Amino acid sequence: MNIAGSDEKLSIKEDQLLNKTARALNLDIEQFRKMKNIAIANIENIEHSEQLNESVFNITESMPNAEKCKLLRKEYTRWNAQTNNANENIRTKAKKMVELAAELRKKYKC
Repeated sequence: MNIAGSDEKLSIKEDQLLNKTARALNLDIEQFRKMKNIAIANIENIEHSEQLNESVFNITESMPNAEKCKLLRKEYTRWNAQTNNANENIRTKAKKMVELAAELRKKYKC
C-alpha cells in the first residue's frame, strides 16, 4: 500500500492489484481494510470511477446489498470521526470519503 501511494495517487489498477493481492494472500479482510484506510488517508489524489469508489471500501459485486450497507455505515462512521482531525490533509481526505460513502449509500438505498 505504501508503494501504491508513493506517488500521492491511487489509480483503479493499483487498487485492483491491492485487493487481488490481499485475496490471494488470504489476508484478514478487516485488518486489510484498516491498513488501506490509513494508507488512503495519506494519499493526495484518488482516481474516481464508480468501480474504484466501491473498491476503496472493499465492496464487491458478489456482496448482498445488506452487507454493502453495513460496510458503508461502518466506513461512513469511521471517516466522519476524522473530519475534525488536527491534520488538515487527513481532515480533507475524511470529508471526501464521507461524501463517497454517502453517495454509495444512496446508490444501494441504505
